[in-house]
Amino acid sequence: MDFVSLSEENQMHRQESRTPLTILLVVLLLLAPVTTVLAWLDATRWHYVLIPPGAASPTDTPSDNIPIQPENLQRLKQSILNIRVPNCDGTGLSSGTAFVVAPGYVATAAHVVKDHQACSSEMVLVDYRGLEYPAELAGYSDETQLDLALLSFGDQDLASLPLSNSSLFEQAAGAVEVITIGYPPGASTVDESAISGAGLISSFRDGVFFTSGMDLNPGNSGGPVFIMTDWTVLGVASKKGDAAQGGEGLGLVVPSSVLAQFYEDRIGRPL
Repeated sequence: MDFVSLSEENQMHRQESRTPLTILLVVLLLLAPVTTVLAWLDATRWHYVLIPPGAASPTDTPSDNIPIQPENLQRLKQSILNIRVPNCDGTGLSSGTAFVVAPGYVATAAHVVKDHQACSSEMVLVDYRGLEYPAELAGYSDETQLDLALLSFGDQDLASLPLSNSSLFEQAAGAVEVITIGYPPGASTVDESAISGAGLISSFRDGVFFTSGMDLNPGNSGGPVFIMTDWTVLGVASKKGDAAQGGEGLGLVVPSSVLAQFYEDRIGRPL
């Protein structure tokens, strides 16, 4: 009888020792689907943080943390081209940015291509692969009016960037983050565009947006300015503002609604 009791007692001890392990296994099995769903959401739905080369750490400069999914960044860059125009006096090249608005058409700033307008300098577009395309002027508005130009080129396959309804943001001063991708000197190569720092819509007046903090450099002229929440195009980067326009560090942006109307007037069909 003592032997039987001892065996029963050992069996009870073994069962008790297995109970926490069993509970742990059940908890892990229940958590596994939740963990899988969270990982999928992080990879496909939630944003990643992309820090431009040379930027400080996220704790030092939160405004330099640009929410964008990596696959979307490459897709956007494929529609943004470098434009080069020889100067009329033969001393060098004017360089800026253009972006696809319709198959075979890009938009840019008029002042980027003013030498072509003045002396028929040959224009060349360079895409993200380094491929070069001769470009023809399809529409031009003097920079003192709109600072817009449309160019036609031979590639019909590069995707058009989606335009925002810019009128929705005319009263959005200080509340909407914007950013541009383009070819500023020293920050990008001929086949690799660079991201500017994030800025804000500062104001809307005289028919253009003013932005602050976006690091708008000369090579960014003509490039797309994106609304960071959905990566649609607010408008075309025109130039830096000056003290007479409200202070240093302001950038002027021609609204996407103006660009759309300009395209329809010059090309004869809507975007």
